[in-house]
Amino acid sequence: MLVEGTSDPTSLGYSYELLARLVVTRLSWYEAFEGKLAPPPIAKPHKLDDEWSKKHRTAGEKGLKQWGDAGFMEIVHYCPKFPH
Repeated sequence: MLVEGTSDPTSLGYSYELLARLVVTRLSWYEAFEGKLAPPPIAKPHKLDDEWSKKHRTAGEKGLKQWGDAGFMEIVHYCPKFPH
């Protein structure tokens, strides 16, 4: 794995950061070069839909019982940039 910073103007990392700034500033070159970006959005915890879980758990258990098997369903939602 190659880890490259964004401070060297000749690096690919710098180019990607500049491209990301252009996208965020809606192609405003001045804001992108000056680094005047809006603050990042506030992350909200993601809550799984209990009804969806119940529906799919029931369907899975029913299917397993038809074959004489047992099992369980585990749902894990993970977002690496969201603190737990």
